[in-house]
Amino acid sequence: MAKLASAALAAHELGLAATFGGILFGETGLGKSVKVLPDEKDRSRVIDQAWRTYSVPKTIGLITTAATWLIGRSVFGGRFIGRKMRNLIVAKDVALGVTVLTGFGAQVCGRLLSQEQPFPVDTNGRPSEGTPERAASLIRTVNLLGYVQLLAAGAALALTSALNIRGHKNTRWGAVARLLP
Repeated sequence: MAKLASAALAAHELGLAATFGGILFGETGLGKSVKVLPDEKDRSRVIDQAWRTYSVPKTIGLITTAATWLIGRSVFGGRFIGRKMRNLIVAKDVALGVTVLTGFGAQVCGRLLSQEQPFPVDTNGRPSEGTPERAASLIRTVNLLGYVQLLAAGAALALTSALNIRGHKNTRWGAVARLLP
């Protein structure tokens, strides 16, 4: 594969990895780590600050992933390389679409949630009894979007691997890859 195409693939995969890793850390590490803070409002402030700090690289990762995929798809539709490869490409279209849409939806909801600060959260970073309803609703929405995005980004990563493995075995793709910049 040519240098530019290799660089684009690397940027694409790093963007997906940043998205997937950030969500995974937030869901498994950060939200549960705030239990050491006795004050419920401090918990939400720490989560908010971490979320706002990581939203920049996550957004850059999402944009990079989407841009590299869209550019690649505009140049290469994949129809001629066979039904199985084409099905993988379409599945990745869907996975990336869901990843990007849920990512930007979570960004919007997260910004709205930041405007509700300070509010209390429980020891898992979830709404507590004292959380105002608007903040609680936004927390639930952000969490749902995060879970969906985690699954979609994971699927996109798996599909990227499957496409790369199948692509190396596909003689038609090999002929096209040699022509890429």
